[in-house]
Amino acid sequence: MSTVVAFLSPGVGAGQTGTLANLAVVLAGSGRRVLVIDWVPDLPRTSAYLRPLLADYLPLDEVLGSRLVAALAANLGQLPDASVERYALSEPSGVVDVLKVDAHPAPQNGSTADRLRELLLGTDYDEILIDAPTPTHHDAVPAAMAALCDVVVFCFPVRPGVPQKAAELGQAVRRRSPRHVDFVLVVTVHGEQSFYQAEHTLGPIRASFADLLLDQRRRLVPRGAVAIPYVEFSSFQPLLTVLVERPSPESRLHSAYGELVAAVTDQAVVAVPRVTPLVASRRRRLFGLDQGVEPPPLVLLHDSRGRAWADWIRGQVEVAGMRVLAAPEDDQEVLQIAYVETDGGPDPRVHAALDEVLAGAAGRDAVVEVTRLLVTSDSDSEAEDEAFTLSLADISEMRARLRLLNRFGLVGPDEAIDLGGSRYPGSNTRVRVLPPRNQDFVGRDRELEHLRDRLRPGQSAQVQVTGPPGIGKSEFAREFAHRFAHDYDLVHWVAAHDQEALSDDMGNLTARVREVVGVRGGDVLGALAADPANRWLVVYDNADDPAVIDSMAGAVGAGHVIVTTTRLHPLAGEELTLTELSSGESTLLLSRHVRALSAEEARSVADAVRHQPLAVELVGAWLSQVVQTGGETAWAVRELLGKLADEPPDHEAAVDEQVVGLLVTTLRTTALGRVTVLLAEMCAFLSPEGADIRMLRASAVWQALVAAAGDDAALLEGGADELDLVLWMGARYGLLDVDWGRRPLVRMHRVVQAVLRDLMPEEERAERRRQLLAALAAYAPSDVDNDYTSGVRRYAELQKHVVFSGALESSDDRVRRWLVSQVRHTYHDGNTGRWRVALDVAGRLIERWSAEFGQDDGLLLRLRGQVANLHRILGDNHSALALDDAVLARQRRLLSPSHPQALITARGRAADLRGLGQFAEAVLEDQVTYTGLRRSLGEDHPHTRTAANNLALSHYLAGEPSAALRVERDNYNRRMRLFGPNELQTWWSMCSIGTYLRELGRFEDALEALRSAREHVLSLRPETNLLELRIRWNQAITYRQTGRVSVAADRNRETLADYAEWLGPEHPWTLGCRLSLAHDLRRLGVLESAARHATACLAGFTGDVGLDGHHPFVVVCRLALGRIRLDEGDVETAEELLRDGRDELAQLGQAHPWTLAARYHQTAVVRAQGDPERGRALVAELHEDCVEYLGPSHPYTGITRRDLEDGAPQPLDIDVPQT
Repeated sequence: MSTVVAFLSPGVGAGQTGTLANLAVVLAGSGRRVLVIDWVPDLPRTSAYLRPLLADYLPLDEVLGSRLVAALAANLGQLPDASVERYALSEPSGVVDVLKVDAHPAPQNGSTADRLRELLLGTDYDEILIDAPTPTHHDAVPAAMAALCDVVVFCFPVRPGVPQKAAELGQAVRRRSPRHVDFVLVVTVHGEQSFYQAEHTLGPIRASFADLLLDQRRRLVPRGAVAIPYVEFSSFQPLLTVLVERPSPESRLHSAYGELVAAVTDQAVVAVPRVTPLVASRRRRLFGLDQGVEPPPLVLLHDSRGRAWADWIRGQVEVAGMRVLAAPEDDQEVLQIAYVETDGGPDPRVHAALDEVLAGAAGRDAVVEVTRLLVTSDSDSEAEDEAFTLSLADISEMRARLRLLNRFGLVGPDEAIDLGGSRYPGSNTRVRVLPPRNQDFVGRDRELEHLRDRLRPGQSAQVQVTGPPGIGKSEFAREFAHRFAHDYDLVHWVAAHDQEALSDDMGNLTARVREVVGVRGGDVLGALAADPANRWLVVYDNADDPAVIDSMAGAVGAGHVIVTTTRLHPLAGEELTLTELSSGESTLLLSRHVRALSAEEARSVADAVRHQPLAVELVGAWLSQVVQTGGETAWAVRELLGKLADEPPDHEAAVDEQVVGLLVTTLRTTALGRVTVLLAEMCAFLSPEGADIRMLRASAVWQALVAAAGDDAALLEGGADELDLVLWMGARYGLLDVDWGRRPLVRMHRVVQAVLRDLMPEEERAERRRQLLAALAAYAPSDVDNDYTSGVRRYAELQKHVVFSGALESSDDRVRRWLVSQVRHTYHDGNTGRWRVALDVAGRLIERWSAEFGQDDGLLLRLRGQVANLHRILGDNHSALALDDAVLARQRRLLSPSHPQALITARGRAADLRGLGQFAEAVLEDQVTYTGLRRSLGEDHPHTRTAANNLALSHYLAGEPSAALRVERDNYNRRMRLFGPNELQTWWSMCSIGTYLRELGRFEDALEALRSAREHVLSLRPETNLLELRIRWNQAITYRQTGRVSVAADRNRETLADYAEWLGPEHPWTLGCRLSLAHDLRRLGVLESAARHATACLAGFTGDVGLDGHHPFVVVCRLALGRIRLDEGDVETAEELLRDGRDELAQLGQAHPWTLAARYHQTAVVRAQGDPERGRALVAELHEDCVEYLGPSHPYTGITRRDLEDGAPQPLDIDVPQT
């Protein structure tokens, strides 16, 4: 049961808090658990004395329990602090928990006080020390202490009248206490003279307390009172003098606290615990004494698994001023040794190193202290003899750091400081995209240590991990990435086996960096490097193709790059070559599979497969399955060795072939095994990135497996769910790696894939590939446009397998249709990198299909149409138009002009015309296309709806926003009725409606339409996408036109960065958004920046996009630059730019809004030239034309009217739209 002890003083300055704090650590040093209720509001408080011993902050409810917390609140009238401070000595000891209470004692209610005392006594603390406030209100403090305490310690100095006041306070406690209370007297002194005075006044003190002590039989002090001597130290901070006093039998301070602790504990503890000189020196440093004395260095031992922790520990200790060594120095007399123990128990090599150090220390009679740094909660091993265990597992970094520094008597900065060293192993990585960790990974300790040494935290570096296929490069890189992920802000795995996979994963990397880390722009790794605080690791896996390696991003800033490859590349960093496993690593890996395997048997098996990692893994799986099905281990080993000896391999690669062949042969002895081999043979043609299990369980693949299984198909009669049995069989035999996580995948090692393909006879191999390709083609949605939203996941999965499956070499029309649709999907849902890769793939297909099927082949023509789409989305409308014209001519000849395929191509041709600035021609093409599709497919067909969207856009660009709005409203209503709110094309229409409403001056309606569209798009596709960017851009333009220019500028800056990332800085849409930002900046008066953006747009449209000087978009850029020059006061340049712009835009027609806007800008030049009357006349003439051509409610009409009314130019801008 606990003992409740109150510390009381009759006045301030009695040393009460310091005495309590010193007694608390004496108790803790004796293994006692102490709770301090710090009720004194004056400084210094108990925590100030204990601060260097701080080990943790703990939640109040967790430490005391909710009932005790409620009882404390009831007695105090308020809740105490929400956390409890825990203090601990570095050596094995108890703890001191400090609870701060700031409320003044309230008059006690008997029932609540009794309940509080009952709960305090029920805690697991040995002593509860209450630092009571000075009793300015005698009724409150004595009553509170009387209700709660077993013992009262009175602290008072040697001053006249003070002992009598203390005695009166004791009488007040005695009168109110419902139980016997023991009293302990402590005289606090100041200096040697006061000490001798205290010795001579003990008699009068005893006399003052005679009545109180008359019946006391326990906790008596030999001389009646404890005299605490004052000891002076070179410190201005509150000190635990009992800890920093040098150990000595003559120490009066230690003797006094020995008497005090014996009295308080009723002889349970009778002295201040003895400590070694090393601990004493450590304590003095901890409290700021002996700062000039360098602490003995720490010898830190660890294995590869503990490297991450060792790096962090080293950094923390070194920052606090202690050297860290890997081995002791020859003349070291005091040895502080620490070893890191991870999950799996102590590493034999670490303990061998420890034994060696200890033996050397014994030979020279050195003082030795060993600390076991336990960093796992799963260990059940015992520490070395005499080693102190310090647990750092499952706690926060702050707690671990406090414990670590406290253990070695070190004081570091108040907060953890990132000095570029290793981060806390429990830290979370902000972006972590990695394949699952292999829980059976063993060995490679030397190589992992080597790689860690090369990839030091905070430094740019890249390493090539090389070696032959099957040597374990990917597993090695994966283990390193998982083991040290805490040291990075971003860890990303990139499949680099071909250009398409690289482009796809780099697109994912870009998105994750932007979304999570907050970096924007095209060169995401370069942008990450701009902030040296960002650390990142990118692993390029299976980068064997030199062309792929050349296109990879290198390490910059604090970035690290690992490339796994079979080919050394001069530009991909220094080399780390993996070879076969060591004998010990091989046997350990085998024992993971078959625990009954003897060491000799394991060595024999490992030798037979030449310690090749993949082969060792596979024979381990084979042995495991044979043993589990009833075979004895020794027999299984003999069988295995016999089979391997029948055809001994002549080189390392042949080992893998032999073992995979053994697995296949064994599996084919059962029906389930034969179906498993069939599935594995199909998976041998899928991407090594893995295949989505949902695709494998879909009816298309399942039916292909049933068709190929023959007599064994009965196993699959239960449907696709039966496939799970097959997957598990393949996983047990090591052929498949099945991950049932959030994105369920089946992976197969590339070497296993290659061997399985080679094991099949040529005819069978061709048939298996044909079966798989037919299944993939059947899995693809039938129409990209009709099933866009629901088909995204399927097409994304299929994209991984296009190249690896051999689909590009297929002549099957089903496969070819799938490939055309796949290109169409990439056009809809890609980015610049994916579009360029798709162009390359489509180019290869066009070349092959042209040779095999001829120029008039229908699928070839459709593919060329999709290539035109890719050129157009990449901003190359010239190439797109050339392709569309060629395809359209053949389709009209072969199919008729009214055939849907010809009309779809004509629809694309109209888009080319829009991009080339031929708006009127585009309207005519779109009208014919729309009419033709309505007749051939009906009003509600998706292709008809897309044609309506395009016709509305052409009307808008031709200067007819009313016609555009009318067509698009009907389109939106039909799409909503047909496809509902969960289809993105519905909200594309709503975005267009918002744009056209803005052009008609209905700004608030426009903003509402755009807001609704963006809200729905984000609910359907939360990640950044081109439709969301289009909406955001149009919102910004609308904000500017309603006068919210700052909001517009902020929105356009954000959107411009995203466009540059998605499409590149030279894309027409990026340039258009940049021009909009230039308009915003001009209106805000930031003219230099506005001019820079407008100039860049002009150069981009003419240089990068390749538009001629007469293109409307180029002319609009000149107009914008001219208006900026006019605001800058350069009237001559402005006059030339604006005059030429007015003349060029006349090609659009006198009624086109852009032509009228150009005329309005010309009036500003006339005014700036000093002719306001002529300027006003020109505005009046323009106003009449606006009324006639655009109508009285058009924004331009309103602008010219306000100009005439106010006599001042009004803001007017032309934005380059999407086409």
